[in-house]
Amino acid sequence: MTSVIGVHVAAFFLMTVIIMPCNSGLHLGKCTGRDISITQGKGSNTGIPEYIVEIINTCLSNNCPPSNIHLHCGLFASARLVAPQLFKRLSNDDCLVNGGKPLKAGKCTGRDISITQGKGSNTGIPEYIVEIINTCLSNNCPPSNIHLHCGLFASARLVAPQLFKRLSNDDCLVNGGKPLKAGQVIRFSYSNTFKYPISFKSATFC
Repeated sequence: MTSVIGVHVAAFFLMTVIIMPCNSGLHLGKCTGRDISITQGKGSNTGIPEYIVEIINTCLSNNCPPSNIHLHCGLFASARLVAPQLFKRLSNDDCLVNGGKPLKAGKCTGRDISITQGKGSNTGIPEYIVEIINTCLSNNCPPSNIHLHCGLFASARLVAPQLFKRLSNDDCLVNGGKPLKAGQVIRFSYSNTFKYPISFKSATFC
């Protein structure tokens, strides 16, 4: 079962978490309710408004992943069917996540790819320094085949293609497509008269 539970609903609800702790004694660094991240965002605005919910276990320990996860959810209902094995209202203000099964530590997502740009040397053609970091704490399956939006990226100064290479319009490949491990930093500089907007496009995740 995936460690990220994503559902589409047709109404916005405030959700908070209640979990059942491990009952097999004391576990160092065991997961708690604070490790269950719940986010809601707007989806389609066509017809009935749609909301996208993600429930992620951010706990680093898989010795005892939380199970029987219940959320406060009011009188949750959706005009569009939500798969009950992912999210199901049992009673007033009580929704069950993942069918009550353990929710393993969250996998990496595009949000874990941090991209920053800063000014470098101002001598001659302006220089910009780019850092691309995998901030995901899990190394079970680091993201690979990372592509970024990069416009018509070009540089008067050679950028090592094994670090960053434009494949086509608005498509640049990071690290030669190889996995970017947790905490790994790809750093390079480029020279151009203006700064290119660079942002996450896609990657392969487990």
